[in-house]
Amino acid sequence: MYKVFYGLTSDPFRLSPDHHFCYRYPSFAKGRAYMQYALQAAEGFVVVAGQPGMGKTTLINDLLSDYGPRDYTVATIVNTMLEANKVLRSAAYEFGVNVENMDTATVLQRLKQLFTQVQNAGRPPLLVVDEAQSLTLNAFEELRMLTNLQANGKPLLQIFLVGQEELREKLQDPALEQLRQRVTAAAHLQPLTQEQIASYIIHRLKVVGWKGRPKLKSSLLPVLDIACEGVPRRINQFCSRLLLHGAVEQKLELGADDARLVFSELSEECLSRVPMDVGNGSTIADTALGAEDDELHEDPQAEAAQRKVVMPPPPIDDMPDLPPVDLPPLSEPEPSLPPPQHESWPSTEQRQAYQAYSNRSDQLAGTVGPAPEKAQPSPAAYTRHTPIQAYYRPPRQPWFGAFIFILVIAGVGAYAWYQMDQKAREELFGLEVNSYLRRLRGETNGPSEAASLDIGEAPTAPGAISDR
Repeated sequence: MYKVFYGLTSDPFRLSPDHHFCYRYPSFAKGRAYMQYALQAAEGFVVVAGQPGMGKTTLINDLLSDYGPRDYTVATIVNTMLEANKVLRSAAYEFGVNVENMDTATVLQRLKQLFTQVQNAGRPPLLVVDEAQSLTLNAFEELRMLTNLQANGKPLLQIFLVGQEELREKLQDPALEQLRQRVTAAAHLQPLTQEQIASYIIHRLKVVGWKGRPKLKSSLLPVLDIACEGVPRRINQFCSRLLLHGAVEQKLELGADDARLVFSELSEECLSRVPMDVGNGSTIADTALGAEDDELHEDPQAEAAQRKVVMPPPPIDDMPDLPPVDLPPLSEPEPSLPPPQHESWPSTEQRQAYQAYSNRSDQLAGTVGPAPEKAQPSPAAYTRHTPIQAYYRPPRQPWFGAFIFILVIAGVGAYAWYQMDQKAREELFGLEVNSYLRRLRGETNGPSEAASLDIGEAPTAPGAISDR
């Protein structure tokens, strides 16, 4: 509603995480720098903690937006209210590995094979565990087991633990000493100050094309500071309601009175953690008295700090050549299947014929020497156990269904014909028996009646007087 009234292209204060509105205040920028350093190290755990609404998920999305699928293989676990063994299987499913009916040892081997493949392809695996404060101690140990997977002395997986402040307390448990020693970097997001709140609001408004309508007064800041306590999501909630109030009241300038009115509404609706009567008459009611009520503006230094620095991913040349992994057989051997046939997977004879044709064409064109060897699919692409290659099933023929339908109709018709023929045979046999019995008793009145009985007329009942 207020987007149209104020001429905005989108909602600047949406509650869902969106890294396009990311405001890099000092605590946020510090955490981002630590995570970039950890990505360069490519090992261990990274811990990002903060109270709800501080932008932890936004921080992760903003960091990963700098890189594409060709740089990292990323999997995210959102539901952490699971048992320890289910967390490990959930991670496998998020990476695209089917581990149904497998024991823990086989699951780890499957994951090691996938991690080895993506490492050799230059796309290191990264596991992001959101809401990590809900994990049990055994679940943390299962995740630590994943960081033990190595090849040629190089770790194959890196894990980001993202959670609320309880996560930092849980990691202090003596049982997690080994995991705590593998933490490469840790970031704790702090609440925003009044100056940072002003820059935060102006930054998000500029993203959606704000051109000074409505005008925001600096007297808003003390009310916002008390009501939102520097939490970005609560600031979004407050400012969204403030702009809605301004649009309903047709206001082009919003100040402290409007902020106090919105604060009272949120308190009555129990949407504000700080009640309205706290400091009533001294804190909220007198927030802007005696202060210069000038127009809200963004700190130039904060505006310059919004330019993010993107560090390149680890170079592929520094990665060791990891050998392939021999997988143990499953408890029940799988049936051997023929290699899938598909036009995108040519046979050996077709590849040889095409290679000979290419060499001949180059020689006729005047090229000296044989043609360069074409890149062929690796044999691993044809194996049954490759987790990232699905088995091809040929399409069903369109005439198969019609053939089955015709076959069923023919069977039903033959059975009905048989039943009708059997009933006719039984009736004819009964007529012949009755005729024979009457002839034995001498009840026929000549050849005419016998003839009529032979052709199937109903015989006269015994003892009845004939009309003839």
